[in-house]
Parts: sequence; C-alpha cells; structure tokens
Amino acid sequence: MKSKLNTDQYWFVAFLVLPLISAMQFGDAYTTDKGMKVLYSGLAGLVAGALGVAGYYFTSKRSVTVRVVVLVVLVIGLALPTILMPQSGQVMSKDGIVYSTCPVCGYIAFNAQEKHCDNCGEELTEEEMHKNGLTSLDSMIRMGQLYQFIPEDEKAAVSFEQPAVSEDGYTLDKSWRPSVTKAEVEKEALQYYENRRTHHVKVEIIKKEQK
Repeated sequence: MKSKLNTDQYWFVAFLVLPLISAMQFGDAYTTDKGMKVLYSGLAGLVAGALGVAGYYFTSKRSVTVRVVVLVVLVIGLALPTILMPQSGQVMSKDGIVYSTCPVCGYIAFNAQEKHCDNCGEELTEEEMHKNGLTSLDSMIRMGQLYQFIPEDEKAAVSFEQPAVSEDGYTLDKSWRPSVTKAEVEKEALQYYENRRTHHVKVEIIKKEQK
C-alpha cells in the first residue's frame, strides 16, 4: 500500500513538473520585455499545470506504458511552440514593437520599422551608410561588428562570446554568427588603441556613437 502511494506521488510530480518546465520557456521565446516574459511564462505554466494534473488523473488507472506515452506527448506538445519558434524569429515588446535579430550584435533587438537596434544602437539606413562613406549595408554591418567586439581593455583577447541576455534585457539569437573574423577585429583594435592614446576623448566619443 505504501509502495503504491509513493509510486502515485512520483507520477503526480512527473505530470505536474515536466509539463511546467516545458511550457515556462515560452515567455523567453516570445517577448523581450522582462515583465511580459514573467506574465507569458506564468500563463503558460498555469495551462501546463492544469493539463498535467488532468493527464495524471486520466491515466491513474492505466498501465505504466500508457502513462509514459501520455506524459511524453504532453511534454512535447507543450514544448513545440518554443521549439518551432526560430531563434532568429521575431518577438514583440510590451509596447507592440516587433524586434528581429540585429545583424550587428546578434541580439533580438532590431526594430525593422525604424531600422535601428535598441541594444547596440546601430542604425542601418542608406543615409547612415553614405554618411560613413560606405557603399553597402553589408559594409556597415561589418564595420559595426569590428567596433562591437573590440575589447576596452587592450590586454583582453578578442572574443565573440556574448551573454544569453544583454544588459538591456534582449535575448541573443543563438544561430547568429559575426561576419568578421577575430583577426580583422584584432587589426582594427590596434588602430583603435593607437588613436585612443593619441586622441583619447575624440576616439571614445566615436566609439560610443558606433555602439
């Protein structure tokens, strides 16, 4: 009797916790706003919890095989909206702004309507392109990345590693890759550091505007 009770408890926990874990990733995939992430994840968690409890009682007198199948289907079904949502897909902020992946910094923070990244500050417009003396947006993206990945500390190594969530709360697109190489960044860094030592204030202002 005690063994059966323990087994039922394990099943109840499995039907409750596993669907919750699957569903509560939904907020991170759907929006960049921290408050809305909590809201969406909470709502998804409530739905998942209710379905999990229903699945537990529905299969309470079924065989172990049936219970396992129902649990697996439930977990996969709840995880599908997040799994099928492409990492480089669009997300919406609480203000209704639709963000896509910024080609410069890789975070899902690019406002396509204004052609501006709310994370790194890059503005990818033809006007800015001509202002910088460039002939293509690809050149602008490469130039932005060169400045993006120059370490402030001259002794630090160039790295393309970035946190999953930026300081401003934007999610990194895991499928994004920079179009510049570390060697190119290192070469640009040498010139940047030399200019900074010679014209400290001017160079710092230029880099701040780039970012």
